[in-house]
Amino acid sequence: MLDSHKKTILLVEDEAIIALAEKQMLQKAGYEVIHAVSGEKAVRCAADDNSEIDLVLMDIDLGRGIDGTEAALQILRLRDVPIVFLSSHTEQDYVEKTDRISSYGYVVKNSGEMVLLRSITMAFRLHSANRELRRSNAAISGAERRYRLLFENLTAGYALHEMIYDDSGKAVDYRFLDVNPCFERITGLKAGEIIGKTVKEILPETEQYWIDTYDRVVKTGESLSYENYSRELDRYYEVWAFLHDSGQFAVVTSDISERRRAEERLRQQKEYLATTLDAIGDAVISTDRNAKILTMNPVAQNLTGWPLEQARGKALSMVFPIENARTGAVADDPAETVIRNNRTIELDNHTALVSRDGRRLQIADSAAPIRDEKGAVEGVVLVFRDVTEQYRVSREIEDTKNYLESVVESVQEGISVLNDDLTIDRVNSTTYTWFPGESDFTGRKCYSAFRGLTTPCPGCPVLRCFASGKPEMSELQGYAGSPVEWIEAFAYPIIDEETGRVEKVVEFKRDITARKRTELDLREREEEFRAIFENNHAVMLLIDPEDGSIVNANPAACRYYGWDLETLRGMNISRINTLSPEEIAAEMERARTYRKTYFDFRHRRADGSVRNVQVFSGPVKQRGRSLLYSLVYDATEQGMT
Repeated sequence: MLDSHKKTILLVEDEAIIALAEKQMLQKAGYEVIHAVSGEKAVRCAADDNSEIDLVLMDIDLGRGIDGTEAALQILRLRDVPIVFLSSHTEQDYVEKTDRISSYGYVVKNSGEMVLLRSITMAFRLHSANRELRRSNAAISGAERRYRLLFENLTAGYALHEMIYDDSGKAVDYRFLDVNPCFERITGLKAGEIIGKTVKEILPETEQYWIDTYDRVVKTGESLSYENYSRELDRYYEVWAFLHDSGQFAVVTSDISERRRAEERLRQQKEYLATTLDAIGDAVISTDRNAKILTMNPVAQNLTGWPLEQARGKALSMVFPIENARTGAVADDPAETVIRNNRTIELDNHTALVSRDGRRLQIADSAAPIRDEKGAVEGVVLVFRDVTEQYRVSREIEDTKNYLESVVESVQEGISVLNDDLTIDRVNSTTYTWFPGESDFTGRKCYSAFRGLTTPCPGCPVLRCFASGKPEMSELQGYAGSPVEWIEAFAYPIIDEETGRVEKVVEFKRDITARKRTELDLREREEEFRAIFENNHAVMLLIDPEDGSIVNANPAACRYYGWDLETLRGMNISRINTLSPEEIAAEMERARTYRKTYFDFRHRRADGSVRNVQVFSGPVKQRGRSLLYSLVYDATEQGMT
């Protein structure tokens, strides 16, 4: 087989002895093995992010609970992992059912070790190939979608051209091969009218420097970025040209005509505002009458994340996007509001600025009109400051208070806050449910209010907590007239940071009536089992089905095998059972064929003698642990059947 590189296989098999044999065979083949005795346990193992599972070897019949097909479906929802079904069924409907779930293999039990190992190897190879195919297809499909999406939605104009040369090799024209919608918008040239035609056919007066520039890109392969003016279109453009293919070049272009005009206006006012803006400690932004940014002082540039050279000429709403800090609703553009109403406005108390780098800053203050000599609005000046920290502290205090209040009221445990004289400061609503008819415990002594006593309760954890300054816990009898028979009380100190003194104690009281009843019931059942186990004259063993270790043995077993209890507890069943894993599997097959309820084995004793035994096994739970109990009968005198 291929080098498994210590791959991990989740073996799902409810028959302990079969699982033991299969586990040993897989480990011998170089695999790590995790064993699950039920479909539910297998699903939980797959859901554990810390478990490494490379393949699942799934039995179909798993006794009680979900079967192997349902467990496989749930595992595949959690992990992309190959599943090989292992079953004694050969009916076509079984095979077809599993094939619809996972097509990595279906192995009939007892097909032999080589068949199973080869099936596992092929499953690994098929899964690897499928994963690589999906990754390859996704990459190709994603690239095509991204290219088309980028092409159609690019906010800059894009055009693909083919350079045209005369017989002497001089560039004389270029042909349009493709353009995007934005290119049509910023040039006014429609794709249906220009694709396949040359620029000289469409714009006969096109300047030669456009052609010469693109020729240099095609011949050198170097990208060029520049700004230029088109006389025929009467527009300024920012252009980035680059080589696309042999003889072809592409351009990404933006219409900068408005920016050029805005820059001219900005230069006229630059000296007027520069000194004032730089001296102000608050952030200041000024706009023209169209709410386009003219100037920003350094504070404003820092808070918005926009350098002045990039923000100048842009709409204020682009550089200064604001929203309601609580609802996230987009706020009105303050510059447009001032221009529309011709008056100063104050920003809302809960206004947040979303900076260019994604920061959300709480801001405050105002926007005012800039008027000319006749009182007409020439622009807007916006003055603001960052109050994020002040707002955060205030909101955090409010949120913490509300959060703690909600937590206290939603907890299904009784909560009391007690002063150092054991008077009640407050209790939560759950506490009142334990005392029908009570409406207010505030100000009363806890021992009087809860128990009708005149002195503190014996073993009171609250008193101990006040004395020690540390958390304390006690189990106490419940309350008279209440369904709560037992409580578990935890006392936690509230300590003054300056004095170190315990000011108050918070007491959490949990109803543990059901748990105490369960503990008593479990204790009684364990005593019954222990009495049966210890006093039974039959040889009895408790075995861990995961690894075959002997967990416990009764006195009859110690006498029969000749080892003391401590020695038996440290042994593995394989040390007693003389059969090989293959012989164990054959014996189990005979038991399955003849529908026996027991197994025939040969067990070795401490004195070296080997006895024929019949072993009756079944599952048992002990303190939440799944074990196998085995009753062993000596069949030496009768002979093996």
